[in-house]
Amino acid sequence: MILVILNILVFFILYFLFVNFSVKIKLIDKANVRKKHIGEVPLIGGFLILISFLFIYLYSENNIYNHRFNLILYSSLIVFFLGFIDDYKDISPYIRIIFQLIAVMIVINGGLSITNLGDLPLNNYFNLYSNIFTILCVLLLINAYNFIDGADGICASNFLFSLTSIIIYLFFNNYLIFEKFLFLNYLILSVFLFFIINISVLPLKKIFLGDAGSTWLGYLLAWILIYISEIRIINPVLAIWFIALPSFDFFRLIIKRSINLKSPFLPDRLHLHHLIQNYTENNLINILIILILNILLLFIGIMTTNYFNDSISLAAFIILFILYYIFTILMEK
Repeated sequence: MILVILNILVFFILYFLFVNFSVKIKLIDKANVRKKHIGEVPLIGGFLILISFLFIYLYSENNIYNHRFNLILYSSLIVFFLGFIDDYKDISPYIRIIFQLIAVMIVINGGLSITNLGDLPLNNYFNLYSNIFTILCVLLLINAYNFIDGADGICASNFLFSLTSIIIYLFFNNYLIFEKFLFLNYLILSVFLFFIINISVLPLKKIFLGDAGSTWLGYLLAWILIYISEIRIINPVLAIWFIALPSFDFFRLIIKRSINLKSPFLPDRLHLHHLIQNYTENNLINILIILILNILLLFIGIMTTNYFNDSISLAAFIILFILYYIFTILMEK
């Protein structure tokens, strides 16, 4: 309980210290034709989450026995600071990817990568390409989270859903492992504190995650899923269902932009949250709809993995993505 209170105090102390300072140094997001918010919004959400969680993590005893997570967390600082620089002064997405790749390679060289695909037939031929596949998966989720950070609460709520679902799954399936991952609750708390400020639940000046925050959360979540699937706590095929919706939207936009001969990193208003907003014009309803979709997809993933097999689960994932792609095309019209 003391650490929870300390986590909250650190977060809000940092908030009040930096919310006005960020405006003075122009670490802000300005409204434009594509961005519908009002005025100048500080891009300090990712900074507040990172520092408040890192403070509690280092203060507690978790860092003593989580050597693998230490490597993930410290390498994530590369991703965070590149995003921070990008928030302050735009840099090429290809430069960002190079440094994201460096961060991923640090963890791979530390001995963690995807080495098991469950009971899929391809598993026997996978070892030769495991590092390449790991790189692609982590880069995918980093940039998928950057893509979905386009409306209040969307990126944070997706992250909260995924990480909370993972923690609940661990609680019911392996309590001993669950206890070793309790420190992730402080990360959930820090993201939740940002979330309630971002959606204006509290009467405080709004803040955004920024590229630093969204890419950092995507990086951490990717490695958390890889880590727990590699120690055989979560089936590798089931792991993808915890991030199904952000992955679907990322693949859809990459395919659509490629077909239209546009850069995959070109910003637009064709993300799922934008399409829903065209019908609801209410951001809280937007968040609720996306939460329901996340729950339905994870439920399907758990059912197909546990009651059938990995191949059927993966086939269901692909079929649902195709249906999602078709449905979003209809939503655009």
